[in-house]
Amino acid sequence: MRKLRELNACISLLEAVQEGNDLGPEQHKEIKRAMEQLKQLRRLPHPTQREVFCVVREITEALLRAFLK
Repeated sequence: MRKLRELNACISLLEAVQEGNDLGPEQHKEIKRAMEQLKQLRRLPHPTQREVFCVVREITEALLRAFLK
């Protein structure tokens, strides 16, 4: 139960960032990719630690690509 609440909070924060007007199209795309990864993780019934770490790595890479350019 707590896991879903935390994932939903992360998705909501990313949606709030995406609604900002000062983002470029590439940043919107990377944030959307990060949200999709979180939603896929949320759908897994019992994700392994490896699956969680892989999703976190992919999200981190997407957000770094978005904001370090």
